[in-house]
Amino acid sequence: MKKIIFLIAMAFILSTQLSAQFVKFGVKTGLNFSSLRFDDTREFTNNMKTYSLSQDENLTGFHLGLMARFNAFNAFIQPELYFNTSGGRVLIEESQGGETTEFVRKITYNKIDLPLLVGAKLSFLRLYAGPVASVVLSSNSEIEEIIPELETLSKNATFGFQVGTGFDVFKTLSFDFRYEGGLTRLGEEFNIGNTNVPFDSRASKFMLSLGFFF
Repeated sequence: MKKIIFLIAMAFILSTQLSAQFVKFGVKTGLNFSSLRFDDTREFTNNMKTYSLSQDENLTGFHLGLMARFNAFNAFIQPELYFNTSGGRVLIEESQGGETTEFVRKITYNKIDLPLLVGAKLSFLRLYAGPVASVVLSSNSEIEEIIPELETLSKNATFGFQVGTGFDVFKTLSFDFRYEGGLTRLGEEFNIGNTNVPFDSRASKFMLSLGFFF
C-alpha cells in the first residue's frame, strides 16, 4: 500500500513538472503605437466645403490581458486575450473659396484582441507570427467636431496579422516587440451629401509588451 501511495505521489510530481515545462500561463501589459490608413478616401464636398482625410501621427494606447504558451522542443504556440486601446490621428483638410484649413483629430477604439501566434526559438530570441481577431467594444471620433454629419463606421469584428520577436528572462519575464497589420477594414464607406465615399480605415500598430508567467 505504501509503495502504491509513493508511486502515485511520484507520478503526480513528475506530471506537474512536465506540464510546467510544456505549458505556461501568464499576464501581460504594454504600450500600443497605432495609426489608421485612408488610402481610398478621396475628396468630398459638404455644405459648400471640400474635405480630404489622410493619416497623421501615431496614437499611443495600452493593452492588458492574459497569455499562454505551449512549448514543444524549440517551437511554441501562444494564444492571447487582451483589452487594448488604439486608433490614430487624422489630418483633415477643409477647403472653401481658395483657402485651406488643416485640423488634426483622433479616432480611438476600445477592443478585445485574440491573437494565435506560432513561433520558434533561435538562440535567446523568439520569432513568431500569426492571425489576430479583434472585437470593437466602443469607438470615439473627433472628426465629427469638424464634420458633424460624418459618422465613422466601425465593424464589430476585424481580422489582421501579427509578427514579432522577444526574449525571456529567468523563464518568468517576457519582453516582446511586434507589428500588427489589418486585413479587413473597420469601415467600407460613408454617405455624405448624397455621395458614397470609400472609407478604408485599416489599423496598424507597433506593440511593446512585458509579460509575467506564473
